[in-house]
Amino acid sequence: MATQSVSLAKTTRPSLAGIIPRERLFGMLDRVRGGSIIWVTGPPGCGKTTAAASYLEHAGIPSVWYQLDESDADVASFFYYLDHATARLARRKPARLPQIAPEYHAGLPTFARRYFQALYQRLGEPFALVLDGYHEVPPQSAFHEIMRIGMAELPASGGLAIISRSEPPPQLARLRANRTLEVIGWRELQLTREESDAIVAQRGLALPPGMLADLY
Repeated sequence: MATQSVSLAKTTRPSLAGIIPRERLFGMLDRVRGGSIIWVTGPPGCGKTTAAASYLEHAGIPSVWYQLDESDADVASFFYYLDHATARLARRKPARLPQIAPEYHAGLPTFARRYFQALYQRLGEPFALVLDGYHEVPPQSAFHEIMRIGMAELPASGGLAIISRSEPPPQLARLRANRTLEVIGWRELQLTREESDAIVAQRGLALPPGMLADLY
């Protein structure tokens, strides 16, 4: 039962209520289709998670949401829970993914490559995989190299979105340099005046123009 509770906490997309669609951001996030990798970064409370979750609801893309935390520094734990998360989205009876064994730790890159190839095949097409809270994983973890391999194996039928308070780690520098990985930052996440006014209107507040300008 405890394992099931942890699995649900790590693999449940945030619920949305009373969210204003942000078409401007949706246009940027549309790049998550077609083998693209989007890194959404900004300070706490700036709307990163809400933007990604509302986009997936808007676009109707079959998706897997995975909440990262410190436990994912243990890559065996990450592989285990990601297996559970993606089994729910499998278009057919989910094929068994490779299982990590002690002897694989010496050849982790090879195992990771096989794992992600099987994972993406399981998901079919199209799909989006969201990893929320990337900043929670310690910088010295092998997880970052594992993710570099997973990103390199991403097929054209899938998309990957990473949500983090921090910029991409050094292991992903080459992917960013060749624009396989694109960053949406705090500047893009900030509300426009139109979006700010729409939120006020949705909440039924009748404010004078001067106060609306101050809120923005």
